[in-house]
Amino acid sequence: MEKLIPYAKKRYHFTVEPINLKNIEKEMKDIQQIIDKAMPKDWDDFMPPNEEEIRMIKKQLVPFADPDFIYI
Repeated sequence: MEKLIPYAKKRYHFTVEPINLKNIEKEMKDIQQIIDKAMPKDWDDFMPPNEEEIRMIKKQLVPFADPDFIYI
């Protein structure tokens, strides 16, 4: 991660930060936005997760989440 984060910031002009589990609702919205923007337009058969599915994923994964390993 120490090399990847500076590379991504420089090459793609965006920020990368550890997930903030104290503000998980905002973080989940950010993740959903990233997924929506990253989805190729020609993938007609694939639908990104909706808000309800994101909530279910959050409920299942947050208890195991380690902010030292999750960057957004």
